[in-house]
Amino acid sequence: MKLIIIVNELWFFLSHRLPVALAARNAGYEVHIASRSGTMDELEQLKQEQLQFHPINFHRSSTGLWQEFKTLLELNKLYKEIQPDIVHHVTIKPVLYGTLVARWVGGIQILNAISGLGYLFIAQGWKSSIRQKILLWGYRAILHSKKVWILFQNPDDQALFAQHKIIHPQHISIIKGSGVDLQQFAFSAIPKGKIKIILVARMLWDKGVGEFVKAATVLKQQGVDADFLLVGSVDLGNPKSISIEQLEQWSKSGVVKWLGERADIPQLVAKSHIAVLPSYREGLPKSLIEAAAVGRPIVTTNVPGCREVVKEGENGFLVPARDAKKLAAAIKKLTNNPKLLITMGKKSRLMAEQEFSIQKVISKTLALYSKIGSDPKRDKRAG
Repeated sequence: MKLIIIVNELWFFLSHRLPVALAARNAGYEVHIASRSGTMDELEQLKQEQLQFHPINFHRSSTGLWQEFKTLLELNKLYKEIQPDIVHHVTIKPVLYGTLVARWVGGIQILNAISGLGYLFIAQGWKSSIRQKILLWGYRAILHSKKVWILFQNPDDQALFAQHKIIHPQHISIIKGSGVDLQQFAFSAIPKGKIKIILVARMLWDKGVGEFVKAATVLKQQGVDADFLLVGSVDLGNPKSISIEQLEQWSKSGVVKWLGERADIPQLVAKSHIAVLPSYREGLPKSLIEAAAVGRPIVTTNVPGCREVVKEGENGFLVPARDAKKLAAAIKKLTNNPKLLITMGKKSRLMAEQEFSIQKVISKTLALYSKIGSDPKRDKRAG
């Protein structure tokens, strides 16, 4: 069985899908990876893992027709050359473009992972509403096929697709997130010393970074003695990226510390006391399930994706999106209660073990590949 996993960025594949690809290879699949080309280190990692890589010129923020048409042609060439049995598309452009081409080529079973609906479903205003309707129409036109399977990370996204009649009910699966390695992110006791509150994410306004900074400002004005840490890189391919200048200005003010992109996330989380992500919408945030695995209480927003990781009052608190005051109040409940930090942290670890382990994600994904690959409807006609 030949499998192609398509993502728009290679770093995203390595951080979110590599274990699944390796497990599929070990199970006997011929595995190919396609994305925009990455750094030398990223390409070397793929080479060491003996995964076949194919560069596809995805541009996340591009709307130029010629550039987008060239991407479609590259996908068409790739699918005809490899003749895959299954293609696994992840993120919006690979899902839409890859499905369109795979149906045109024919004879391919299609699995589309909806790992989040992107900034278009977060943005507000009448222009954004029109764009959302256009995107939903595009999803329905391209994805509504008996050869297309949809993999969701949370029930809210599934309900939205069902409401707009985008999906076949018998071709739906939910797997909560991309999983966490429970050994790499091992449980550790809440550390002693000054409270550290950590937000791990790409530095986007839509991740609630602005609200985190406002909450930190409020809490410091109230006399809370804590370090507020931002961990993650800017994302210049995303229109909601925060500028480096803004992040450096916040750091100089002393309200927060921006540590940039780091490779030692397990250690940073273990040295922290509380994990925070005030995002406006997610598929299912990897940084939160990693924090849960380490055994940290979580403060996040009551929005799709984020609320899947927190049971209110048990392993953390849920607050409204875009509300820095309530975010600050929830964080303060934890900073003032060391016993609550400990009990909630233990419940977070238990939740990670029960629901988010990478082994469970791999097992469910391989079972889905097997189910799709053995579909009796599979033939060499267009989808």
